[in-house]
Amino acid sequence: MQALLEDLNSLPGVVGSMFCDGSATVLARAFHADFDDAALSAVASALAASGPPLKSLTGPIAVLDLRFRESRVVIRPAGDASLVVLCDKAANAQEVLAFASVACKKFERLRTPGLTGPATSPAVPVLGPGTKALGTAAAVPRPPSPRRHLPEVAVAAVAALALLGAAAYFVYPRLAGGPRRAPARAAAAAEARPTPAVPATARPGAGPQTRPAGPVQVRLRLSGADTLGADLVPKLAAAYLEAQKASGVEVRPGSELVSVEGEQGGEAVGVEFRPGSTGKGLEDLLSGSADVAVATRRVKPDERQKLAVLGVMNSPANEHVLGLGGIAVIVNKANSVTALDREQLAQILGGAATDWSTFGVQADEEWSAVGVNGKGGPVASGIHVYLPEDRSGIPEPVQAVVLGGKPWAKDAERLPTYQAVVDAVVSNPGGVGLVPMSAASGARVVPVSDLDDPPLVPTAFTVASEDYLLSHRLYLYTAQASQNAQVARFVAFALSPPGQALVRGAGFVELTVRAENRSPPAGSPAEYLRLTSGARRLTSTFRFEPGSAAFDSRAQQDLDRVVDYLRENDLNGGAVRVLGFADGVGKTVGNQQLSRDRALQVAQAFAQRGITGVTVAGMGSALPVADNSDEEGRRRNRRVEVWVAR
Repeated sequence: MQALLEDLNSLPGVVGSMFCDGSATVLARAFHADFDDAALSAVASALAASGPPLKSLTGPIAVLDLRFRESRVVIRPAGDASLVVLCDKAANAQEVLAFASVACKKFERLRTPGLTGPATSPAVPVLGPGTKALGTAAAVPRPPSPRRHLPEVAVAAVAALALLGAAAYFVYPRLAGGPRRAPARAAAAAEARPTPAVPATARPGAGPQTRPAGPVQVRLRLSGADTLGADLVPKLAAAYLEAQKASGVEVRPGSELVSVEGEQGGEAVGVEFRPGSTGKGLEDLLSGSADVAVATRRVKPDERQKLAVLGVMNSPANEHVLGLGGIAVIVNKANSVTALDREQLAQILGGAATDWSTFGVQADEEWSAVGVNGKGGPVASGIHVYLPEDRSGIPEPVQAVVLGGKPWAKDAERLPTYQAVVDAVVSNPGGVGLVPMSAASGARVVPVSDLDDPPLVPTAFTVASEDYLLSHRLYLYTAQASQNAQVARFVAFALSPPGQALVRGAGFVELTVRAENRSPPAGSPAEYLRLTSGARRLTSTFRFEPGSAAFDSRAQQDLDRVVDYLRENDLNGGAVRVLGFADGVGKTVGNQQLSRDRALQVAQAFAQRGITGVTVAGMGSALPVADNSDEEGRRRNRRVEVWVAR
């Protein structure tokens, strides 16, 4: 038992841990010697006394996560006993829960030697009075009539929380060398009660919240991808109104309509956003009920045909790349799979593969999780796929790129939030999920590749350069001849530095040009090694329309961004290397010329903007970043990289 607690204590932020049973006996403890045994015994007594009513509230498999000031106490049942883990604010909640789950399973096996194999454990919800829910991946079992037990449950829960709050307050200052104090139960319980949530309305510093009489004049109507509507679009809309000299700007959230309102020139003005899906946003743009469609994927050929009355939807007049997203493939930290290519990922997500042993993951009967202490080993378990809902904008691009439009695994579970996906993967050793790169904390991100290419994880650079397989663009679509002058102004603001800062702040990758040191891939041509030696690569990679030599919409926007970057950093033409690439279709000589022609096209566009004398080279079909067997892969391989001397 002591070894299990020491493993837990090795996690950053864990202060101490102990096992106690239903008779209020402390079975094992791992706290600093200065910690008062009497306080720990009091916690064990409170748990023993309030155990039955607490279980009737939270269900027999629940975990309590109690907060007090800068401390937290996690309590997890372990058969007829309990595991108590005391943490400070540095602790990672998902990591603690994962290790606690493993420790409890091993504890039960130690207490019951005849028990073999891992116990079944569904995803663990986190509930409790005065606590913050961490998300759930499965419903909590409930008694038939929970209201019957509510009064005694409330009393017992608050009493336990008060004792735990006192213990947490007692031990946390000891770590910092402070005085040993134990506040009264009533004070501890009062401070531990949850603070009422404040609706997200007024922006800090927005000024008085009085509104002029009369209806709100809606300046702009947006519709589309829900994943952008939760945070990015409202912030963009609010900042845009403020840039237009509106005052008192506030966001009024809603599931069907998000309204951003302010005051300008004595009248109430606003921007409306209807969250839904990319497809719904495009439909609203076509019907005229939206001025701007917000999308997490590019418009499809059939949609482009329907929207032709509004213009050429893949042209810069209609299609505006707002930023980029990276979708992370996450697994449980106990899973040792090192990397996955596109075909393997398709087998997993499509249901063809049902066990991790298919990918070289070996079973570990001890069910040890691999954590910061490096102990334990991998777990071979049935594969369980967890996906966010379709409205999130995550499943659709992955289904297109990885599955080729084929269906997901039949037992793939849809969960309402990204955090629920992470929690499900953390709780299930066989779990695999898809979340935005910014939401992957607590699980392990698996490097992925497009077949024979080097596996990559999503980073700001690999997503910005679109070398990462599961990178995708975020778009704003507009009508070419919109009668609303606010449309062009809003798009210009969203693509400006202040707008791009909001894109970055929302967890996406902005289009700002940066230079980064990059190691050439294995097998790089000698000319490529020579030209990139002592140089840094820019995040902007120029790509072209399918079946055309024309720049795509992002490339046309990036031309001016790259030129501005070169000027701001005093990089003349002699410091710039422009390297072109072709896809793998055709003969070697022809591809060499095509790749050089693409590089020359970029160099000529630079020259038109005053950057001359750049070094131009063609690499042919070398160093593909995608599979050449389909059109999307060939499009990604037809590219031009820009490197600058240090």
